Amino acid sequence: MVIAKSLSKQIGIPLVEGVIKREKDTPAQAGMSGRQRRLNLRQAFSVQLSLPLQRVALIDDVVTTGTTVSEIHKLLAAQSIDVQIWCLARAEAPHISLE
Repeated sequence: MVIAKSLSKQIGIPLVEGVIKREKDTPAQAGMSGRQRRLNLRQAFSVQLSLPLQRVALIDDVVTTGTTVSEIHKLLAAQSIDVQIWCLARAEAPHISLE
């Protein structure tokens, strides 16, 4: 959230907190395959909309397989919200398959 708050202030885009709620605790994903990560995060999040949103920037510090942002993107897109995914780093994990 620190990154999102700083970006919001720097570029003048409002920050809306609490839209994504983690519904279940999941084990850390380090060392998991892409398939294991998808299973790990299945139904781990929900959307909590207190006001209508048309477009959001989903901000993640590091994207490895994209599983987390993909799961959240699906939830937001199902609410007809245009989603942009912004990340600070894209990690290459040679042992992880995106399939």
